[in-house]
Amino acid sequence: MYLPPESPEAFGAVSTVTLFMDEKIWHTMPLAFLGSLPSARNCTIVGGAIFDTPSFPENSYYSALRPLQTLRVSLRGGFPQHVLYSSALVSVPCVETTDMSENTVGVLLSHLDSELSVVIRFDHCEHEDDRDFEAIYTSRTTGRVRKLGAGLAWYQRYYTRCEIACLGLDFPALRHRITTLTIHARLCVLIPHHILALPACSEITLELATAEDLVQLVTSTVSFVLPVLDRAVLRSTAATIQCDPFALLRLVTTTLVRRRDSAVGRLQMQLHGVAADDIASDLTLLVDISRTSV
Repeated sequence: MYLPPESPEAFGAVSTVTLFMDEKIWHTMPLAFLGSLPSARNCTIVGGAIFDTPSFPENSYYSALRPLQTLRVSLRGGFPQHVLYSSALVSVPCVETTDMSENTVGVLLSHLDSELSVVIRFDHCEHEDDRDFEAIYTSRTTGRVRKLGAGLAWYQRYYTRCEIACLGLDFPALRHRITTLTIHARLCVLIPHHILALPACSEITLELATAEDLVQLVTSTVSFVLPVLDRAVLRSTAATIQCDPFALLRLVTTTLVRRRDSAVGRLQMQLHGVAADDIASDLTLLVDISRTSV
């Protein structure tokens, strides 16, 4: 693919651009071309390209990246290193990538300050075996977002090698800043090695597609160590589902590990699109339950 150093005048009003970088070595990202699109706010770069790591003046990166609201990068060669380490990338409100190497994930998540909200869920896909999943990190102060995505089958193959497949929860300094976590219950079972202590997390939302998702979670070895947890939400991703009340009890007593003292108080549980008949009295002694419909 050939890109001119400047875009044609007719491209002046283009707000969304997708670049397919074919399978060859490129010396640099097409920064000059992107910088000449004054209205570009969303940029997607896909393909098989592998980039060299040249050195350019920092203003070259600012001209290309600062106008963007969203930058998506999905390249066989990974996130271009000379762009990854540019200070201009920090200011892009939303950066998405399929490069889940430890180095790339570490740099992107370093852009986020203060308290973090994390969402880990399945992407929409008709075929279960081909499902993708995504991890979305949001700074609760600035609203800045960093999104990681991968095929689940690929991730499960490489998760023990952080240099290839890193979810970000492995970073101790990051875990201490996560205050809310939303995760699909089925993913908890499929990637249990990442379910670690989150000492600042006060709210967890477990997404359920079926009642069986909850049963599998509470009968597994997965546990969340959330010492300051004060709110747990169970949310159906489909129609209203009927859950086993004893599975709810086991969730509270075994899967969700929290401090049990007066400083923490009673756990607040919200069932959204989740029904449970004959809730055990042992459960109501431990939590305050509220319900909302789908």
